[in-house]
Amino acid sequence: MHLADVDDGTPTKVEDIARELDVPRNYLSKILHTLARAGFLSSMRGPGGGFTMAQAPSSIRLLDVIRHFEGRHGEHTCLMGNKQCQEDDPCAAHDRWAVVKSQVTTFLSDTTIFDLLASQPHTRPLTDPS
Repeated sequence: MHLADVDDGTPTKVEDIARELDVPRNYLSKILHTLARAGFLSSMRGPGGGFTMAQAPSSIRLLDVIRHFEGRHGEHTCLMGNKQCQEDDPCAAHDRWAVVKSQVTTFLSDTTIFDLLASQPHTRPLTDPS
């Protein structure tokens, strides 16, 4: 979100983002490199290096980003901690959780980075370069 909001084509250093967001630099660096390997960001080394957006914020669905950190296994994880929760052997929360999980998946699938940025107050006009 931060990179999409400030991206003007100039690479942003990990240190600057970490300071702005008040998060540990090493933790953030791992996240940014994962997003770069996934193709959401571009990274450049060297004195003028840093990270920029590799895709338009309107083309990046939250579900796609989350899957790079949780994988697809989260889709089948049981809320109650069972190895696998299935229709023929459901846990106590299965039916109620299925409804919520479906709503969350729909939200993540239908929402882009640009959608979230557009809902925030900005001091500059928000445009999507797509």
